[in-house]
Amino acid sequence: MSSDYAIQIEDIAKCFRVYKRPIDRVRQCMLGDRRKLYKEVWALKGVTFKVSQGEAVGIIGRNGSGKSTLLEIITDTMKETAGTVIINGKVAALLELGAGLIRSSRGARMCLQMRQSWGSLMKSYNNGWMQS
Repeated sequence: MSSDYAIQIEDIAKCFRVYKRPIDRVRQCMLGDRRKLYKEVWALKGVTFKVSQGEAVGIIGRNGSGKSTLLEIITDTMKETAGTVIINGKVAALLELGAGLIRSSRGARMCLQMRQSWGSLMKSYNNGWMQS
């Protein structure tokens, strides 16, 4: 994979284990692989894409389609079940885009409001705020 890309995602998959009862998690640890007390729910399967340096990307889709899961994997707040994630540089994700926005606004207006907010944040960042 080339370093010409800021983000490289190759064949990402994420599986969640859903247990009927909380105690089944403990029982599963004791049983190991001998018996499966959970149901596998695949949030992502076979996702592959590349983002070039300087590009901005938005991820859209229906509820439950894996958007937040994908962003959490890219920002390294969640580990993928399978696949490869390569990040060259810093990545920032606007998770939960709807938080704090006006409910009566239409989608396009919300995007404009968020873009304006994000632009202000980036100006502050570039002027030395949040320096690591």
